[in-house]
Order: sequence, then structure tokens, then C-alpha cells
Amino acid sequence: DIGVTGVQTCALPICFAGFVDGKLIATSSLNQMGDLGWLCTFIVDNAHQKKGYGSQILEEVLRRARAQGMTWFAVDSSDVGRPIYNRLGFVLDEPIERWTGPNAAGGATPTVPMAEKYWAAVLAMDHESVGLDRGKQLRHLAAEPGAAARVLLDGTRILGFGFSRPGRVSGS
Repeated sequence: DIGVTGVQTCALPICFAGFVDGKLIATSSLNQMGDLGWLCTFIVDNAHQKKGYGSQILEEVLRRARAQGMTWFAVDSSDVGRPIYNRLGFVLDEPIERWTGPNAAGGATPTVPMAEKYWAAVLAMDHESVGLDRGKQLRHLAAEPGAAARVLLDGTRILGFGFSRPGRVSGS
């Protein structure tokens, strides 16, 4: 079995770490928005995958979330983690698209860096789409070191928004 500890590392998520023989092999985090628990992607070290550790850490995250009054859940899942969520009864509602590569200039509809003047419209769009106030979380993501937030404009109308950050595949 994996030893799981919950560690508060910042104001937003509760972070979880799984250890085997004192070595960190799995992580996950959980954001609470009222009675909604947003389960962030869990990661298991490649050498320890397919041994049930992902399921164990996810089950512990869910147990603690329910103990804190969360009664429904949203998930940020990669294709690799989706089978574990499926086994636990989660159903794919909308796919998450993950893109890599540079932001190509010269597209038909330009993106521009996020500015304070766009936040109200972006947060209203997000609230209408998701049904929750995620303003605190989105502003936190946009402020992470190395992160970039952009808005998609059609004249002065915001059509969409996105975030990018350094990650496992690309350091920039």
C-alpha cells in the first residue's frame, strides 16, 4: 500500500503525496468550491504505475473531500488517468484539450495577453460555462510563475480564453 499524506502547500489546493519506502511516487491535489471538489490531475511515477497506487491516492482524496462536505466532483484528467476515474464511476462530460507548441501569430482571430480589463468578461464567461465561481482559482493560475493567460478576441468581444504554463513536456 501507498502511504498518503495531505499537505497544505498554498491557499487554494490541498495537496496529497504518496510515498513508498519513504520515496515520493504519487501526487494529487484538490480544490474546494462550496460542495464541489475539483480533483486535479494525479501523477504516479512511471516506475510505479499499474500497481494500484493511482487508485489508492484518488480514493484517499475522495475520502477526505467527502469528510470536508464535498458532495459532487469535477475532474481534470489525462487520457492515462481516465480509466481509473471510470472504474470509480466518473463519467466523461466534456473532453479537456491539451495543446503544445508556440502560439502562432497571424491567426484569423487574434489572442492577446490577459489584462485586468478582460477579467470581468472572462470570469462571467467561465461562470456561465461551468456554473461555478472559479475566479480565485483562475486568477491564481494566471499568476503562477511562467504562466501566461490569453484571451481570444473578435474585435472587442471575448470569444474565449486559455492558460499556458511550463510543464512536463515543455519547460517554456
